Amino acid sequence: MEGDHIVAWSKGGPTTLNNCQALCGPCNREKGNAKDFTRSIPVSFDLSPGVGPLRLWQSEALEVVRSRSAPLLFEACPGAGKTRFAQEAIHLLYEAGEINRVLVVVPTAGLVVQWVDACNSLSDSSPKIPMAPAGWTPLRPIYETELGAVFTYQSLLTNTLNYQALAEEPGFRTLVIFDEVHHAGSDSMWGISAQAAFQNSAARIISMSGTAFRTRDRISFVNYDDDERAIPDYRYDYGRALEDFACRPVHFSFVGGRTTFQVPDGEIVTKDFEDELNKRGRSFRLRTALDLHQSNGGWLRQTLKSADSQLTDLRNHDPDAAGLIVAMDCNHAEQIARELQDLTGQRPRIACSTTENPDDANPGKTIEDFVKSTERWIVAVKMISEGVDIRRLRMLVYATNIIAELSFRQLIGRVVRTDLTNQIDVGHVFIPADPALRLLAERIVREAPISMIRDLVFDDSERLRRTNLESGTSAGQFVPIASESGNTSQLIVGKSRDPLLREAIERHKEKTGSTIDSDSLYQLAKSDPEIEKRLLRY
Repeated sequence: MEGDHIVAWSKGGPTTLNNCQALCGPCNREKGNAKDFTRSIPVSFDLSPGVGPLRLWQSEALEVVRSRSAPLLFEACPGAGKTRFAQEAIHLLYEAGEINRVLVVVPTAGLVVQWVDACNSLSDSSPKIPMAPAGWTPLRPIYETELGAVFTYQSLLTNTLNYQALAEEPGFRTLVIFDEVHHAGSDSMWGISAQAAFQNSAARIISMSGTAFRTRDRISFVNYDDDERAIPDYRYDYGRALEDFACRPVHFSFVGGRTTFQVPDGEIVTKDFEDELNKRGRSFRLRTALDLHQSNGGWLRQTLKSADSQLTDLRNHDPDAAGLIVAMDCNHAEQIARELQDLTGQRPRIACSTTENPDDANPGKTIEDFVKSTERWIVAVKMISEGVDIRRLRMLVYATNIIAELSFRQLIGRVVRTDLTNQIDVGHVFIPADPALRLLAERIVREAPISMIRDLVFDDSERLRRTNLESGTSAGQFVPIASESGNTSQLIVGKSRDPLLREAIERHKEKTGSTIDSDSLYQLAKSDPEIEKRLLRY
């Protein structure tokens, strides 16, 4: 709110409480007597253009920005380079005279820092966009040395009128960029505040997302088709990113097994992941597999052991390779951390959202320290899901009971970001062999070109079996009793069929004692004809 005179001071109105009124910023500016109250608008900023090469999709998407003035939606998979594209779009529109202010809305405070650092970077590879420092609030003016500011959807919700005033300040033409716009559902508080602030005040609107869909309501400023699917103005999916080497390929390992649990009516049941169950039964089975209170640690302990062993293999040729384990809640994260400490002798870091654990005052600092380290594992709860760029993450263990495509794709996106320092760059994901999770993974795989998809390969090892363990529990509640891992199947993205090369790789490993896993060698050979030729000599 702004306080101002009822009878203007310029007309003799006294500066007293009886002559004071409280108005929102836009309303107060509308009723002013003077028409020249705006501050001096800078003639121009020195927005140095980026000299680094653009990816083809970024160049194509910029042509869309150039040719259309309506609100635009750009859907690009995690790791594709959306921030760089947005910087180029700002530069393009500013140089064309269409905008002279930019407001960027992001979901988290960590992304505010990343955006500000990227825009103010001293690197010549991308345009330099002078932005207000992280921590800026709309109560502080945007100075003449700053083109705009970055802030969160939550800040927009609590300061809607102030942001509206910034967007419609006379003399300014404002570009609003919504990063991860799927957070701004038209019926959600964040989406409603976005519409209220910018629907009629922004000169241009650009929305970006790697997962442009919601399950309950439409996304603000986005068009939909008759099947209620968002219509992007430009789309760059995981398949194209694989072809362009903009994203690394991913191996999905589905770990099967057997679970034993007590259902609320007191019955003790034992089910494999292959067994048909209703929705509640599938939930009980998954939660039992993820439970670590069992005497042998069950499915999750055995899966963590397998994942840690594979991470060790990766670190033989990528010394800073790291893994992310996504837990159900903060207590579960603590149990996983203790389990990993027993397995490896090192306690992993835990990053738990403050909404889940108020005692974790600064989970963002935990993530920042992990990024700068060479530590093996980090365990997270609702923290490392989108926009967090940790390129050394090569391994993901999906140890949460959340089965939603939006969350699933965001988490898979943590291990698809390429790292050009790696000779062999492949991501690995360990997932319970739950049918719903398998379906979500297969949808990602189907985005890859046909030539890059392998058939499912099933492990021929004999499945482990267990008899029911003692129950000793009371009826009336779900109780996880026992679980164990079983057969593992793989769904591999980024591969083509070539049995001769596969056989040659196995002969090479046998003769040389190489510790590089076969799939990584296969990927390397398919990206380098000379290496493929050398391997085929074996």
